[in-house]
Amino acid sequence: MGALRSQIAETQKTRSDLMKWKLVIVAALGGAALGINTSGSRPEYLLCLIPFACVYVDALCAHLSLRVKKMGEFLAHSEAVTQDDKLEHQYEVFLRKLPSDTRLEAIALLVSTTLLSLVVVAAGFRWPLSDMVSDPGRLAEFLSGAAGFLLSLGVWRFHRRRVEAIVAVAKNLDSGTPEGPSPATGGKVPAVPQG
Repeated sequence: MGALRSQIAETQKTRSDLMKWKLVIVAALGGAALGINTSGSRPEYLLCLIPFACVYVDALCAHLSLRVKKMGEFLAHSEAVTQDDKLEHQYEVFLRKLPSDTRLEAIALLVSTTLLSLVVVAAGFRWPLSDMVSDPGRLAEFLSGAAGFLLSLGVWRFHRRRVEAIVAVAKNLDSGTPEGPSPATGGKVPAVPQG
């Protein structure tokens, strides 16, 4: 169990580092696209990369969050508790009963990607629309920002569904059935057999 706990701690550290890198990547791309350029031309295509970089980091953070959730649920439901691990096991069971703090991280990632994507949309938007369509750089900004917004929502929707599936499997472990949601049941938790 000690190996799983250290893996959880390492995964959480990696996730925190990724969130910091998201800020660095956005600042570098934004600075290169808007402020650092002295040639007079506007490299709008660099702005187009910001939403996709944000979604990429969000997807990696969501993946790491799911790994932590799986390991944490397993540890909280594990019956192979030694005397040395008993206090830590009780703490994990206690934590499981509390609302998840990782939602705040997910909200911060989602909101930051959403806002940055909307800023890129606004940078590319021109009225009348014919002006925007005639400028490929503006159109690319508008479309990449919209794509980043939609992809970000998709990542976190997928994440939420996976968390629900992990919790459902854990609840089934409590009731004595190891099954969880399966593609055959449409992602729904199978009924617990009465026996």
